[in-house]
Amino acid sequence: MKKLIIIAAVCILSACSSDFLEVYPETSLNAGTFYKDQDQFITSTNACYIGLRDYNKIAYWAIAEIPSDNTSFTVSSVSNAYLRGPNAYDMFLEYVSPDWQDGANFWNNSYRGIHDCNVLLNEIAKSSITWDDKAIKDRCMGEAFFLRGLYYFNLVRAYGGVPIVTTVITAAEAVETKRATVEKVYELIESDLKDAITHFSNATDVEENGRANWGAAKSLLGKVYLTLHNYPAAETELH
Repeated sequence: MKKLIIIAAVCILSACSSDFLEVYPETSLNAGTFYKDQDQFITSTNACYIGLRDYNKIAYWAIAEIPSDNTSFTVSSVSNAYLRGPNAYDMFLEYVSPDWQDGANFWNNSYRGIHDCNVLLNEIAKSSITWDDKAIKDRCMGEAFFLRGLYYFNLVRAYGGVPIVTTVITAAEAVETKRATVEKVYELIESDLKDAITHFSNATDVEENGRANWGAAKSLLGKVYLTLHNYPAAETELH
């Protein structure tokens, strides 16, 4: 009898998986209890825009606009900002002070946005929920691909080759991810924007003001081609 009990216990334990130990609090929102309906996926999609909001109002204007003819930067005697980001970009200096935290925020917010896009696409791929409207699913996927492409487009123009991350990874894996070539980054951008266009074309009936859509994806892809001096392809997208 004792042997039978032991055998039964072994069988029960061997049938368990690691999922048995993954218990999530049911009284609060978390990764284990979220993504249960269409509205929660829309909320996750909204989060993908947050990186743009944070860095466009602080750092990216300096990186993108000050080196151009559109703006210039005047050094304040109080700020002691000769080698800080804005002035360094204005004077085309190779050295940017490492204490210019806004520059780090641009990088961090970019990859935060990329991470949120990756999470959304991963959760949509593995989810078995029934969408109230299939077009909303296409819209969410279109926004994720569009925004990831936009984040990488801004990064590659600021830094050249950057690490490519298209899946949900750990902090340890992120540290080990090396810079990709400029060409590889642009290949991803082109692929993401084409995927966005495909999904948006199935979501024209659920477009909303303030959200990326088919026209935004086509326009950005055209701008990418202009940046790469691929004028025939740009003309096709922007025609």
